[in-house]
Amino acid sequence: MSKTHIIADMACSHDGDVNLAKKIIDGAGSADSIQFQIWDFSELKNPDKELAEIELSQTEWAELVKYTRAQFPSMEIIACVYETRSVDFCEEIGIDAYKLHHTSLTYSAFVKHVANTGKRINMTVGFWGPNEIGHKLEWIPDSPIWLMAGYQNFPTLPGDISLDYIKHLLKLFELPVGYQDHSDANTIEAYTLPIYTMGLGATIQEKHITHDRALKGYDHESALNPDEFELFVERIRTVDKSK
Repeated sequence: MSKTHIIADMACSHDGDVNLAKKIIDGAGSADSIQFQIWDFSELKNPDKELAEIELSQTEWAELVKYTRAQFPSMEIIACVYETRSVDFCEEIGIDAYKLHHTSLTYSAFVKHVANTGKRINMTVGFWGPNEIGHKLEWIPDSPIWLMAGYQNFPTLPGDISLDYIKHLLKLFELPVGYQDHSDANTIEAYTLPIYTMGLGATIQEKHITHDRALKGYDHESALNPDEFELFVERIRTVDKSK
């Protein structure tokens, strides 16, 4: 990998509004990938009822994929999925890769269904032990895998993170390793901690992006505004040049 692969994670920052989603996509233009969180509420296991209020329809997601392709033809589109119906839909609209949240990795049939697409899987491993990770990898024997480390708390305090875990993953598994940062977007740690992980060997950076953090919508705590996200990318690329 010649440069750090940067993923702009929209998550639920669109607040259920297609036009806001388009603003976020526009702000993510300097990233290598945009990540959508696509679900069918009726298929979710133990869903947060608030998700029903911001659920986008399949027609709307298809529109957003088409919009992304038109605005940024070279940008990869990743879907974070939780159930098989959305996986099948994502295949219909031409999603490039998948993210599996660590909560979804407990369901072997679902993981194997995603693996059957043959697309790359970004596996969120948090700070799991090697045996647990190895067991999940057995379900995905043929798909390309990126291991994604990061503490899933919004926002994450620096003292809760053990970044040396990235070196541990690289030593144990011959796979690319990335970092998912959830630091408070109002702090310098939102920039410095991801850069630090590059020195540890992380070659992928996933960062939340929103349209306007001041509005305090969904997933705002760790999400950068578009101008901040552009600065984040610039800083990552500066470090890339110094390697």
